[in-house]
Amino acid sequence: MNPLRFKQLGRAGLTLIALVMFSSVAEATPLTPGNSVVPSVLTGDPGTLISSVVAPFNVGTLHGTLSELVFRQTNNFLDFYFQVLDTGPSYINYITNSDFANRVTDVFYRSDGGNLGLLGGGAVPQTGDLDGSGSNVGFGFGTPTSSARILPGQYSAVLVIRTNEGTFQSGNTGVIGEFTGNLATLAPDPPPVATPEPATLILLGSGLAGIFAARRRFQRGDKV
Repeated sequence: MNPLRFKQLGRAGLTLIALVMFSSVAEATPLTPGNSVVPSVLTGDPGTLISSVVAPFNVGTLHGTLSELVFRQTNNFLDFYFQVLDTGPSYINYITNSDFANRVTDVFYRSDGGNLGLLGGGAVPQTGDLDGSGSNVGFGFGTPTSSARILPGQYSAVLVIRTNEGTFQSGNTGVIGEFTGNLATLAPDPPPVATPEPATLILLGSGLAGIFAARRRFQRGDKV
C-alpha cells in the first residue's frame, strides 16, 4: 500500500469513529457558555405537563410570584417554562435559572400563556444567556432604567428553556432587580456518565482493527 492510500484510509477510519461516538447529538440548538442570544418566539403544542411549581418571593421591596411548568416533548426531552409576576413596589430586569450544567439548552419565549394556565402576553426578554460555567441560564429585560424591564403590576412572557434531558431534580431560580430573590424550582437531572453501547463498541473496535491491520501491511510492504 502506498503512503497516500494509507493516510486516506486512516482519515476515513477516524471519521467513522467520530460519527459513531457523536451520533446522538441533541436536538436543541445549544447556548454556548459566556454568550447570549435573542430568544425566539415559540408556538405550538408544549407537550405533556409533568410537574409545576408556584413560588412567591418577598425580599426587601421585591415582591411577586414565580410560576414554573415542566413539559415532556415527544422525543422525551424536557422544556422548562417560567413566568414571573411583579407585585411591586420595585422592578425586575433579570431572571436566572441554575443547575443546567452539561446540558444542551436553547431559550425561547411564549406569549400564549393563557393557553398554558398562565398569563398571556407579558414583557418579552431582550436576551437569553449562559454564564461562563455553563450552568446558569438567564433572561434579561434590559437595564434597570430600560423600558423593557418588568415594573410593578406587570409580568414576563413565558420563558422557555429547552433541554436534552428527560428527568428533573430540584433547582434554583433568581429573580433580580433592586433586590434578589432566590427560589426553589426545578432543573434537569445531572447528566449520567457516558457509557458506550455494545453496538458502538463493536463499530469502534472494528474501525480501529482495520486501521491497525492496514498499518501492519504497510510496514511489511504488502501490496494492495
